[in-house]
Amino acid sequence: MEVKRQNIVAFAQEVEGEFVVLEGSLARGEWIDLKHNYRHLYKQLCDEGVLMDDGNGFKMFTRDYGFTSPSSAAAAVAGRAANGRIDWKVEATGQTYADWQDQQVNAAAAMPNESV
Repeated sequence: MEVKRQNIVAFAQEVEGEFVVLEGSLARGEWIDLKHNYRHLYKQLCDEGVLMDDGNGFKMFTRDYGFTSPSSAAAAVAGRAANGRIDWKVEATGQTYADWQDQQVNAAAAMPNESV
């Protein structure tokens, strides 16, 4: 995920149903969307030391962290509400996470059913 105007780059993987932002990923240095509930999550991540100041005005993930959705992960990175299904991209192709997920479902649906 990139927040181009802020020069923020973050990396994530889907692991066993969780959306895991990887250690070393950057996040906005402060939460800017005061009306959104994800601000509590952002504050919690800062309080727990998951997000720490990097010395350059950003926060950095100090360890891999699993989120319940791509949007909560995107919000933590962007410091505001975000649509994770669109904001996260597959690094190799630039495909959105939503398109990648749809492709996975379609591929599974196209596989022949096996009888037991």
